[in-house]
Amino acid sequence: LNIGCGHDIREGFINMDVTPLSPWVKPLALGMDKIPFKDESVSLIILQDVLEHIANINYALKECHRVLIKKGSIIVRVPHFSYHRAFEDPTHIRFYAIRTFDFFLTTHNRSYQSDFSFSSITTNLRFLKKWYYPLNLLTEPIVNFNKYSQYLYESSCLRSFFPAENIMVILTK
Repeated sequence: LNIGCGHDIREGFINMDVTPLSPWVKPLALGMDKIPFKDESVSLIILQDVLEHIANINYALKECHRVLIKKGSIIVRVPHFSYHRAFEDPTHIRFYAIRTFDFFLTTHNRSYQSDFSFSSITTNLRFLKKWYYPLNLLTEPIVNFNKYSQYLYESSCLRSFFPAENIMVILTK
């Protein structure tokens, strides 16, 4: 599934969006609607630039979890809180930190807050690759070296000097 596809219509995927912009896109308001597929019937879900627009992220991820097969994955891209353009879009209702999705892991100490969880997560920050941020080419691999370097980046002034653009997350059931 490619949910919240907008103009990014992908071949081989069922493309869905709250505003179907073409006849090949099925309507779905993720976070409000039930995903119209059977339990454990989908192997991969793409949520690219979607979750920052959704008020009820728990319901949205629970629905995705419901339709995923065992070992199925969700690929998520959301804006990082340090990205200045994340605040430009008036439809963005939330911003994300590198550990936001950890709350949905089976092993998280507050996983009791959700009645579903994922078995594993991979999280990386993506940085702007622009001429006015030349050091970001070096910054990205250093920050993503491990979870400690990601934490150090977010909890220090580094996030202001080298703002991240997006967080890329893979959640596996």
